Amino acid sequence: MVRAMSPGQRIRAARLDADLTLVALGRALGVKYQQIQAWESGRRNPGRKHLPQLAAVLGLALEDLLPRLPPMPGLETEVSDESW
Repeated sequence: MVRAMSPGQRIRAARLDADLTLVALGRALGVKYQQIQAWESGRRNPGRKHLPQLAAVLGLALEDLLPRLPPMPGLETEVSDESW
């Protein structure tokens, strides 16, 4: 079974892919490196004011930084015109 990455894991993976240190990413965002550590570990989530800049610096879509909900069993994923 493949587990989906948490937002913090995606932040860490993107930071490492971009060859950025915690300090460098923190400076780019105007936060301390400890804040980045807290996001990556899942202890805290980036606030709304940091999300757009974080996505831009890491080259991610904003949606990549948001938690993903598991699919609900029995819930249709597509709505057809015929169902209306």
